[in-house]
Amino acid sequence: MFAEQAVEPRSLRRFVIGILGTAALVVLAVLGFNILVDPFGVFGTHVFPTAIESDRSAKITLLLNQKTSPDILVLGSSRSRPAQPSYLKTLTGHTGFNAGVTSGDAVDEWVFAHLLFARYPNTPHHALLFINTGVGGNDVNPQMAADPRARPYLAPGLPGGEWSLLHKLSAYLSVDAAKDSYRVIRACMSKQGCNIKWFHPDGSLILSRLRSSGTRTNRMLDLLKQKIADLSSHGINRNIPSEHDQLYFEKLLGYLNGHGVTPVIVMNPLQPQLFAELQRQHDPRRVWALNYLHQLHARYRFDFIDLTDIRTFGGSPLEFSDPTHVSTANMRLMLAYIVKHDNGIL
Repeated sequence: MFAEQAVEPRSLRRFVIGILGTAALVVLAVLGFNILVDPFGVFGTHVFPTAIESDRSAKITLLLNQKTSPDILVLGSSRSRPAQPSYLKTLTGHTGFNAGVTSGDAVDEWVFAHLLFARYPNTPHHALLFINTGVGGNDVNPQMAADPRARPYLAPGLPGGEWSLLHKLSAYLSVDAAKDSYRVIRACMSKQGCNIKWFHPDGSLILSRLRSSGTRTNRMLDLLKQKIADLSSHGINRNIPSEHDQLYFEKLLGYLNGHGVTPVIVMNPLQPQLFAELQRQHDPRRVWALNYLHQLHARYRFDFIDLTDIRTFGGSPLEFSDPTHVSTANMRLMLAYIVKHDNGIL
């Protein structure tokens, strides 16, 4: 029998210190890269032009520059951005503005609603609100916090709407910030260069900037395969939002109702295979969201349409840019269904 060889405490300490030191260097490298590129525009480095526009600031500018009041305000995350106000007008006869923004939540929607009524205080409006199973959310995006036009409507605790250095550093340590920095660099290396315009005056996406349908579909199928494999291996997100998480969502509903608006709330679609996998795992967030919205009807006026299953509106499983984002073609089918089933609100 051989005696087990003990690991010297000094060697173990050196090993642990080496691992921690390497991890710290990686974190600092990511942080430094994000600060240099400054995708959210909160540090003002200006080393790179804004290749991927801060859609919050861009859409605030577009909304405030509207020559006439838009009748329908489209709100939501990036999943709502394919909604074209021009197509809504063919369905309803009403003008509109798409205020959907990347990773948008109830705080963004709260700001845009206030900006609209401040700009056009004596005009009736409608609201079309796209949501996910998380429903609301109270996070203040650095892009929104950095815009002085949004600051009067932001949550207390950020003096003057300015972000502390610690808050900015925390935002730039996120995976989303690193992804956005990569997108900025990649866009600046494209033929179009860094000065890319992404939106029409009504807030809708400029379609020429989108991928071709074939490229989009192949990319979507690859992402779908990865997403389902990840869900099968690691399970789904079972965290149920708290009451605090929905503070701004409920404030938004109250604000809209107080201005005579009955919003139409739409649950965003999912690619059918992804939806089936979530259903197989008895997605508790979806169950919670449906129950939560049902309970809100006792306090607020709104119409709810669940379009999670694309069979509801006759959508195509291939008309997605990724497993959770529909293409313009599916969005048009959604809008047609919404207008037919919104009890005449829009």
